[in-house]
Amino acid sequence: MSRRVFNTFGASEEELDGLRQVLNDQNIEFYETFAGFWGVGTPAIWIHDSEQFEYARKVIHDFEENWSQALPAVSGSYLGQVNWKLLPGLVLLLAAVVWMCLAFFRFV
Repeated sequence: MSRRVFNTFGASEEELDGLRQVLNDQNIEFYETFAGFWGVGTPAIWIHDSEQFEYARKVIHDFEENWSQALPAVSGSYLGQVNWKLLPGLVLLLAAVVWMCLAFFRFV
């Protein structure tokens, strides 16, 4: 049975490329799922063999520790950046809220 070992939401492409390389080097079979156009899916890395789950988690944990130490300190300017991947989902949510409000107030 497949199990999710890593949530890729918010991870950079460089980080994901490195993680894919490490998993391939360790002969861990995996696949990825993406959020999709509207951003409602589960972006994650999954493994096929649940017997390798603990080993895969250890490999990913070690990779994440090395990755975080290799990164320079994040400046405060990052906080003001917009994550454009979320825009389609937010537009859909806003449209649904407006539609519900209009439908509710029409009958009041």
